[in-house]
Amino acid sequence: MIKILSILLLLVLLSAPSCRKKPAEVQTVSTPVVQAIILSQEHISIPVVSSGSLMASSEARLAFIAGGLIKSIHADEGSNVRRGMVLASLDLTEMEARLGQAEAAFGKADRDFQRIQNLYRDTVASLEMMQNASTALEVARNNLEMARFARKNSVIMAPSDGKILRKLADEKEIIAPGYPVFLFASTETSWIMRVDLADRDVVRLHPGDSASVSFDAYPGKEFPAMLSSLGSAANPITGTYEAELSLSGLPERIVSGLIGKASVFPASETGIPIPAPALRGAEGMIGSVYLVRSDSVQLTQVSIQHITSSRIWIKEGLQAGDTLVADSGVKLRNGQKVIPVFSETEQRRTKP
Repeated sequence: MIKILSILLLLVLLSAPSCRKKPAEVQTVSTPVVQAIILSQEHISIPVVSSGSLMASSEARLAFIAGGLIKSIHADEGSNVRRGMVLASLDLTEMEARLGQAEAAFGKADRDFQRIQNLYRDTVASLEMMQNASTALEVARNNLEMARFARKNSVIMAPSDGKILRKLADEKEIIAPGYPVFLFASTETSWIMRVDLADRDVVRLHPGDSASVSFDAYPGKEFPAMLSSLGSAANPITGTYEAELSLSGLPERIVSGLIGKASVFPASETGIPIPAPALRGAEGMIGSVYLVRSDSVQLTQVSIQHITSSRIWIKEGLQAGDTLVADSGVKLRNGQKVIPVFSETEQRRTKP
């Protein structure tokens, strides 16, 4: 029995080394390498683009003071006219008759007044008769002035050098007083274009900013312009702001109503550009990026200013001199240790 126990004890001792636990292997986590850049502030010139219609800065609807039969029209649509040129005239038959009636009525009222005035001096006529005669004379005088004014303005003359944009009536038509016959644009002043801008664009612009305008009617050509005014209140229906551009260098054959595309360039604007892969997520114009702080990454919220095909311009959240994770190739977490590396171009750019 003792011999059997000795054999069992020997077997246990021989198998003990194989049952011992091996020391735990040390798990090592490698620190990710990330591409990094040093941020800098740069000037940005991203135009504000909109569309609008061309018009003369001084447009007017030309009409007759009095109504009547149009006798003649001397200008057509698109005609260039000179200051003082007769554009249209009324038939004077009825107007001359009204003027004759007014002159006759004034003569009678004047004679009546003189007679009543003499009688009043002789105490034959009463004060009331004298006042009535004076009133009748004043009314007749006003009617005569109105008839003479209508006679004098029985023609429409060009108020300045310009162009007939539209002809709204023809010969032999009976036209009402004040109804427009021509839509006239003065060429003594500049041409303008009115465009509608969003609120985010209005705050970037100032009167005097340079611009360029192109028209489908003149393909491949751009015409210089300048932002002359900005609306101070939004359109209650569209929510946009109206801006006015003054154009120059337009061809001689230009017409009102042309639809054009305008690009307005802000005078002075700066921002911090970052590569598109650096943006870790965005909602609207708010996004997030990773900055390197003491060999660790810090998730930072940024406000986006503009987005181009290759770069994203940041308005707020970053500063010149910050180290940005441009592209890591791995998923990062806030506070994680990283090894930033810089390209040769970046090293030359930041080398003192």
